[in-house]
Amino acid sequence: MTITARIDPSAVHFLKFVLEGHDNLFLLTTLDRKTGLVLIRHAEGALPDLRRILESLRERIGLVSFQPLFVQEKGGPAAVS
Repeated sequence: MTITARIDPSAVHFLKFVLEGHDNLFLLTTLDRKTGLVLIRHAEGALPDLRRILESLRERIGLVSFQPLFVQEKGGPAAVS
């Protein structure tokens, strides 16, 4: 399962550190460091926890938006329509 999020670019490393501290349930990849666009992969069933983490850090990380994605088998992520 995967989501994308847009956060303050200066908070990417902080969010990565926070997510990695949750028993490897989440993996953050930076898609665009200038705009703060990140891809977060999460373990099955961990989306509610990820949402709680992002909401609790909303101001600290400058969270602008996040949305779930479906990952295509042979391609990259595909946005939910």
